[in-house]
Amino acid sequence: MPENPSMRPSGGAVLAALAAAVVLSANGVSLVLMAWWREDPMFWRNAGGYPVWLRETVHAAFVPLFLMQAAALVFGTLRALLHRRWNRIHLVLAPVFLGCWILLGAAAMQAVANNVANWFGGRSIHSHPANRAR
Repeated sequence: MPENPSMRPSGGAVLAALAAAVVLSANGVSLVLMAWWREDPMFWRNAGGYPVWLRETVHAAFVPLFLMQAAALVFGTLRALLHRRWNRIHLVLAPVFLGCWILLGAAAMQAVANNVANWFGGRSIHSHPANRAR
């Protein structure tokens, strides 16, 4: 039986899906890097060799970027799961979404690990090296 042409995604939809996959993947990698830097005491000191603009970007952008990434992944995952018919684009995007969820989980686990370490260290739970270094 020949494939139904209406089931095939348009070229624009494929391009948009691939662009979204690249953006979500890049955001996931940047979140993991930001989470790592946020919890490194040397990152927040001038002796660490990191530029001030990078420190300010990490301090201001981590939480909003994390929330936007989580919302985009929830929306995209639910949309894909509730779609009536799966086509080739879903099969391409499924591993990308899985990888992005793993990256988001890694960033969250880094922050949670810091909160647990603060709790056992007698500091405030949401204290991170940026607050102690300034």
